Amino acid sequence: MRNFVGAVVLAGVLVSLSGCGDDGGETASRESASADGGASLGPDLAQKPEGWPEDISLPPQTQITASLVEEASEGRTRRTVNAKTLLSPEDAQAFYEDLLADWSASGGERGGVTTSGAWTLGDRSVSTTAADTGDATTLTVTVTEP
Repeated sequence: MRNFVGAVVLAGVLVSLSGCGDDGGETASRESASADGGASLGPDLAQKPEGWPEDISLPPQTQITASLVEEASEGRTRRTVNAKTLLSPEDAQAFYEDLLADWSASGGERGGVTTSGAWTLGDRSVSTTAADTGDATTLTVTVTEP
């Protein structure tokens, strides 16, 4: 009888540890919260590239996934950040429209699942692309300057 009771207890422990009936953590990951109670994508997976200008910020609720620095034409440098954000593509675009309100808009598209924008100020330029991927928005921000 003792072995039977022990086997039942062991089976109960194993079932509870296996997460039987659990959604595999999907709900927890979709609903993960930051300290302020908002949704969060987690810590950055990369850093802004060296020399990233201080006046060009990233939207809130954004996780940097990659960055790149490369030479552009005429001795200029192109710095790019790839990120995920919980903002919609439209809201990410609106963030940059507000941030770069004093710059000259030089292109872009709105609509569908992808938005883009381009701005210039003197010999500096910023371009953005935001695309809805279902669970987040991918965001690419490129700054080109001397």
